[in-house]
Amino acid sequence: MKDIPSNVLCPCGSGRKYKRCCKEKNIFKLDDNGHVVRRVELHPKAVEIVEKNKREFSELFGREPQPNEPVLFHTLLMSDDDYMEGIQEIFDKVGIPKEIAYAHRKTGMAVSEMNEHLIPTSDMLRWDAAIKEYRDIEKGKKKINRPEILDRIESLSERLNFCQYLLGLIIFKQNDIQRQKRFDENITEVEYILFCLTKNLKTLRAALNLIEGNFGEDALNLIRSIFENYLHVAMSIRNNDFINDIKIKIGLLLGTHKYIRKGAEKVVEVATGKEARLKFTKNHQLALLHPLYGKMDIEIYNYLYDFLSGFTHPDLVTLSCYVDENGFNYQKRNFSSESILYISFFNLLILNEIKNLNGIDNTSILDIDRFTQTTAPHLIKIFGQVEKDFPNYPSFMKERVEALYSV
Repeated sequence: MKDIPSNVLCPCGSGRKYKRCCKEKNIFKLDDNGHVVRRVELHPKAVEIVEKNKREFSELFGREPQPNEPVLFHTLLMSDDDYMEGIQEIFDKVGIPKEIAYAHRKTGMAVSEMNEHLIPTSDMLRWDAAIKEYRDIEKGKKKINRPEILDRIESLSERLNFCQYLLGLIIFKQNDIQRQKRFDENITEVEYILFCLTKNLKTLRAALNLIEGNFGEDALNLIRSIFENYLHVAMSIRNNDFINDIKIKIGLLLGTHKYIRKGAEKVVEVATGKEARLKFTKNHQLALLHPLYGKMDIEIYNYLYDFLSGFTHPDLVTLSCYVDENGFNYQKRNFSSESILYISFFNLLILNEIKNLNGIDNTSILDIDRFTQTTAPHLIKIFGQVEKDFPNYPSFMKERVEALYSV
C-alpha cells in the first residue's frame, strides 16, 4: 500500500486537496494497481461479530465463506428499510438523541467521538448537515411535507382492522342461525356466501400480514382472490342461476354429475341422465351481471384483473418489482399502499352486498354502514388524487365508491 500524494484532490469527494482534508486521518491508501482503497481498523466488538457470522455461515452451509461473499451474510435477507426500522427500535430503547437517530436515517452513518477520526470529511459534512436539518425542523425553520394520500392510506389500514372484526362478527352470528353445515347439491345461497366470506376473511388477514412484512406485490396476488370473492358474493345474492351453477359444480366434485365431454359447458346427472348447462364459467361474466353496478364492475375487472393476475406467475410486466439499478433485488418494497387501497375497496363492495343477504341482522347492517361512512371518503379522495396525478387512471373506481357512499 502507498500513501496518497498530498496535493491531489481528496478521494472523499469534498473538493479539497488531500493534505487539507483527510490526510491526518490516514484512512485512504493506493493499492499496487494505483486504485484508492479505504482502510478502517475494526473495533474488537466488530471483530467478534464478524467471527460469529463466520461460524454461523459455516454451520449453515457446511463450508467457509468465500472472498466474494458478504461478511455479514444475514444482511442477504435484510433490506436497508428493514435495517433502519430495526435500528430505530434499538435507538428508542437505549435513549439515543433524536437528532442522532435522524442523522443516521439520512446518512446511514453512526458518528461518535470514538470513530469521528475514521470518517472522511465529505461524510462528516453530510452528517453535520443532517443534524442541522433536524434542529431546523424542531425550531420550525424547515417543514417536511407529508403527502395527504399517505395519511389517508394509514387511515384505511386502521379501518381494515375494524373490517376484520366486522366480517368475523357477521360469520359468527350467521353460524348461530345456519345450523346445517353441508357441502352437497342442496347448498343454500346463505351457506355459499358464508363460505365466500370465511375465505375472504382468511385471505384478508393473510394479505395484511404480507403487507406488514413488506411483501406488497404478493398481497396483490391475494387481492385477486378478494375480488373474486366479491363477484361470487354479489352473484349469489343477485342471480339465482349462479347458485344453480354452484350446485352443479358440487355435483361434479362429488361424482353425481359429469361433463358430457371434456371442456364442454354441458353436464349430465349420472343417476337420471338429465342434462344441465353451466351458465357462468368465466369471472368476467360475473362482473357484467350486477343489476345496479355491472357497467362499472366490468370496467374494474378489465382494468385490474390482468394486473392482479400478473403477480401469480412470472410475468415480465412485473419485472420492475424485482430489479433495480444494482440488478435483481428480492428486498424491494412494492405496492404496499396500492394493496391497502384495493383491499379496502373490494371489502367495501363485499360488505355492501352483504346488506342484501337474506337473514342479515339490523345491527350488522348498521355496522356495515359505519364502515362505509368511515372508509368511503378516504377511497374517494385517494382515487381522485390518483386521477389528477395520472390522467389515464380510470374514474370508475371512484364512481363505484361514490355510488355506495350516496346510498
